[in-house]
Amino acid sequence: MLAGLVARYRSSGSMDRLMPQHRRYWEGESAVLFHAVTEARCRDEFHRVHGFVPDMLGRLAEATGLRSICEIGCGSGVVLAALGSALPQLRELIGLDLSAEQTAINRSRHRDPRFAFAHGNACQWIPRHAHPGTIFMTYGGVFEYFAESAMRALLQDIASLAPAAVVLIEPIALGHDLERDFHSRPHGDELSLSHNYPWLLAQSGFTLMERRECTDGDLRWLAMTATIAHSPQLRTPQAVQPPGV
Repeated sequence: MLAGLVARYRSSGSMDRLMPQHRRYWEGESAVLFHAVTEARCRDEFHRVHGFVPDMLGRLAEATGLRSICEIGCGSGVVLAALGSALPQLRELIGLDLSAEQTAINRSRHRDPRFAFAHGNACQWIPRHAHPGTIFMTYGGVFEYFAESAMRALLQDIASLAPAAVVLIEPIALGHDLERDFHSRPHGDELSLSHNYPWLLAQSGFTLMERRECTDGDLRWLAMTATIAHSPQLRTPQAVQPPGV
């Protein structure tokens, strides 16, 4: 059934319609079980594959003076806890997650007064509750469950909170040519989305600070930091086109 839906959505140019299926999973009980089962693996992967992230985030905080971070899709909070330990200069660490049950678990486990955990969809929560001067972060595959249109809207909302910054460590498709293929494409067994993050960030007015890629087995990871100092005059999503189109 999933394969049939994917074929239909792809042929009609409406792959965004697949994304609510993913959102329902991460809102439900299965997500809590997933985080419980994979917590140790996530901690190991963070240190083994992405051990450079605390230093990257530290350089960003030093360059911008930003001391608040909001991790979108924080899961069990293990990465946020690692960053809090590595970077004592961070004054506020917010973990945002779709699962209300996981959020309650996180609040009971993480007692550092710098930490706060919130339940909500980033596309609604950030415009309503986030404040200027925040670093917004994702780790390990969060934005891959956002439709391209939702990614555009979210980055524009973050840009409106300037000064602000984005840190993302996200998987992308092995064959996704980020210099030529500007739009999102399905990838992986879950048929989540590989986004062209450099292009999307540039379209929303962000300036790249650092960018690096690494691989772990058959996974290709893109790590980026980007900043925005002033809220730009943004074009509407319908008007945004890749170079040469």
